[in-house]
Amino acid sequence: SYGGNNNLIAGQRDNFGPVYAPDEILSPTLQNNGGYAPTHLLVAGGPAVDAGSNAAAVGIPSDERGLPRVLGSTVDIGAVEMVPE
Repeated sequence: SYGGNNNLIAGQRDNFGPVYAPDEILSPTLQNNGGYAPTHLLVAGGPAVDAGSNAAAVGIPSDERGLPRVLGSTVDIGAVEMVPE
């Protein structure tokens, strides 16, 4: 949903939350990071890391690459989880 819960999209008509530049959220290159589809990795410390809803991830055991859907305390927003260093 555009500008809805658990995402980082906001439009000009939205009156809530900050608007992030793509490089604040995702790596610049869409690439094969494992899995079936090319993905952008999350930026370490970015606003998508641990910002999702664990309730929304129930029944989804893995990310696009086959890694556990929750690495850390909270699911990340997006197709892939940030791997802790």
